[in-house]
Amino acid sequence: MFEAFLATTSSEGLSALGMREQRSYELISDTVRDQLGPDHAALFGEPVATAHGDRYDWYAAMEGRARKLQSLSEEEQAKARETLGKLTGDIRALAEKLGEKGSADDQRLSEALSNALEVPGEDFIFVVEVKEGDGTRLQPVLINWAWVSDEQRAVRGVLTGASKPATPRPPVRAAAPVAATGAAASAPVAAAAVARDWTGPLRWLLLLGWLLLALMLAAIILLMVRPCALNGPSWLSFCTAAPLPDDGEVARGRVLQDMIAQVEQRIAIADRACQPAPPPPPPAVEPTVVPAPEPPASDIENRLDRAGALRGDLTISLAWNSRADLDLSVTCPRGQSIWYRNREICNGRLDVDSNARRNNLRNDPVENIFFNTPAGGRYNIKVTLFDPHGTSVSQPFELLIRTRDDSRVERGVVTGKGGVWSTQYNYAGTR
Repeated sequence: MFEAFLATTSSEGLSALGMREQRSYELISDTVRDQLGPDHAALFGEPVATAHGDRYDWYAAMEGRARKLQSLSEEEQAKARETLGKLTGDIRALAEKLGEKGSADDQRLSEALSNALEVPGEDFIFVVEVKEGDGTRLQPVLINWAWVSDEQRAVRGVLTGASKPATPRPPVRAAAPVAATGAAASAPVAAAAVARDWTGPLRWLLLLGWLLLALMLAAIILLMVRPCALNGPSWLSFCTAAPLPDDGEVARGRVLQDMIAQVEQRIAIADRACQPAPPPPPPAVEPTVVPAPEPPASDIENRLDRAGALRGDLTISLAWNSRADLDLSVTCPRGQSIWYRNREICNGRLDVDSNARRNNLRNDPVENIFFNTPAGGRYNIKVTLFDPHGTSVSQPFELLIRTRDDSRVERGVVTGKGGVWSTQYNYAGTR
């Protein structure tokens, strides 16, 4: 089963709700799926930590085109909000039902479900267009669930209005100011008197401190200046008198240099005399023109369309025919690499990654990396057999490399777990 990539987020400026175990994706999705069904479980996006662990890639548990809720039309937003309200209302009712039970496990699970319905804002609500028969269904998906912004922590409930109206709070009355009397009123006067008493001594201490600092800076600057540029006392002078040149030594040095140059010239002449004559050039051979074979038929394009993959100025796609997990990675001309732990860099993105999880294995997988306005240069492409998943340890595959003007298909085989196949592609740049 393909998964739709939603977004990459970080936890900066956000606060987590509940314990770490209560924010487990498996706990939330499995509980909701068992109690309410797969459509309710699909409301929660799956987080995948990046290489450094400070950011998360979010995926929806279905294939299709993913967009933010706020980017939809008014009609589509109304339809998606209606579905969102029904799903969140059912999950909130399930949380209240579990909370009414007496066991501690049910209480913690109820709190986990209630926290999972909290998101930092509407920017964290996506909608995936799922094809059903001749039409499409709008499936809401939440990311950064069980997190709220630091400013929002005191007032939670972005999704509360989707299932039931919020109850208005009564206005808070401001407390009347209380006049200061007695000892409290006289405290500022006493403080001002003490400040005036210390004004004179403090002024002289500050002036003395600034004077000492200025003298220290002047001494440091004096020592940092090239010693020979100042005419100061002898104990600050580090200049040494320049030695007088020895005319005799200079003359002898020049004679030795002339003798060395003559010897080198004679050695070069003798070396050229000992070199053999170059062989005659081989006779010219007329090149034989061999017609290029027709490119093999491939169903990669159909798989990419079913997976909702995007195309760019440069697109690299991988397809194979087994339940094994093959990984596609591309190293850009400046050394950055796109792979499943670093999905977006150097104007490129890995938007389809198949057979990465055992519960979503399929026999017609495909992976896709596309670039918009990529830099010209050499792109190193690697295919790695990450896990055979019980299939053959030798996995053949097809690699489609396509630009705006041309395309080509390469075939290869990776053998053994961790085996690597690689090739290179020189891209001329976007014209």
